[in-house]
Amino acid sequence: MEVKIQFDTVEKSLANIRSKAQNLDSSKSMGDSGSYHLSSLLHLVHLNQKLGNLLTAYQTVTLKNEAAAKKAVHA
Repeated sequence: MEVKIQFDTVEKSLANIRSKAQNLDSSKSMGDSGSYHLSSLLHLVHLNQKLGNLLTAYQTVTLKNEAAAKKAVHA
């Protein structure tokens, strides 16, 4: 049995995944903080930090998976 892989297509797909993962941005502004009560603002800041951490973890896993896929294709 022979398996033919179109390396150009695979490389483009993996590059697209890598690019999208690296370009995710969690630094969006939360708007005018003067319109929030302090407890609500603190809660939003806490949630924003958690989302930032989640985004970083997602990027790390996605880049590792992309590298593993690339290695598997070349093997």
